[in-house]
Amino acid sequence: MVQDDGTTAEQTFIFESFQRQTFRISDHFPALENQRFSILVESVGLGEDFIATTVEYARYQSTEGRFANGGGSALATVIPYP
Repeated sequence: MVQDDGTTAEQTFIFESFQRQTFRISDHFPALENQRFSILVESVGLGEDFIATTVEYARYQSTEGRFANGGGSALATVIPYP
């Protein structure tokens, strides 16, 4: 995780292949609540066992007293592996 001011933090999550996980970022990085940031997701395996991973992101906002009435989602940008 990298905040716009350059501050960084790291956390590791372990899960099996073909498994869906949802992460609310503020649960794992409370300082990011209402902050701008970027996240780099790396998939690693043991030895040659690279684990293919799909990352989506979603963002929501609440306006006029209505919870999560605006926002959107998309696939994350792929950074090619060298």
